[in-house]
Amino acid sequence: MLITLQPEINNQLQTYPDQQLLTVWGRFNQSGNWLVVEKID
Repeated sequence: MLITLQPEINNQLQTYPDQQLLTVWGRFNQSGNWLVVEKID
């Protein structure tokens, strides 16, 4: 699961086409088993 705390990244993720490869940078939370996205390439 991907999450973000930055509205601009959330907007980018919402408008990204389905079924397309995406490269993201962020931090993995092992206890929650999710990735906090901090940057999209």
